[in-house]
Amino acid sequence: MALVLMTQVWHIVLVGCFIGVGIGFAYAALPTLIIHSVPEHETGAANGLNTLMRSIGTSTASAVAAVLLAQNVVAVGGHEYTTATGLRLAFAAAGLAALGALAIAWCLPRRERNIPTQASHSPDICTETCR
Repeated sequence: MALVLMTQVWHIVLVGCFIGVGIGFAYAALPTLIIHSVPEHETGAANGLNTLMRSIGTSTASAVAAVLLAQNVVAVGGHEYTTATGLRLAFAAAGLAALGALAIAWCLPRRERNIPTQASHSPDICTETCR
């Protein structure tokens, strides 16, 4: 989407909104995906590792995007500006990274958990077991 929508300001705003919504969905879904993929006693460590990897990934992605944008510039009036090719390369790299992350997430094992139902939480059982 970002590779073709780059000619108007509203195109960039639309792509930015789309990216923001995607990041929000991904950050909200990752802890649930992790909780269903690891044993119950390791969920805290796994979510901590998720946070660390997210920070490392953000830093690495920023550096890669900066390199791609800095290597594709044009000088106009003594100032350097990023070319459309640089922006397209940065967007393409981000898209490839997103597809790679999707492939990894798709391959994660899913564990079934024994989640109690509402019927098993009757007041009689709770008062008997809590005494």
